[in-house]
Amino acid sequence: RYLNWIGVPTKVFNLGVYRRQAVKSYKSYDFFRHDNEEAMKIRKQCALVALKDVKAYLTEESGQIAVFDATNTTRERRDLILNFAEENS
Repeated sequence: RYLNWIGVPTKVFNLGVYRRQAVKSYKSYDFFRHDNEEAMKIRKQCALVALKDVKAYLTEESGQIAVFDATNTTRERRDLILNFAEENS
């Protein structure tokens, strides 16, 4: 909010919001397990959708700072983000 307040166009892209839109409900912590391949695909797809929104914000909407708000705890996820940035910069 501070950056917006001082006039720097900034937007937060919270991956949890994308996930909740894609999956209306999940019954337990199993959705977040690393061995739940179906959920892993859904979470990866949500990340890609959010990253595409980040790109659109920065390139088409005159945004200057985009915050990709997600845990990004796995090497695979961090590589996905890095590769996306390299391919789209």
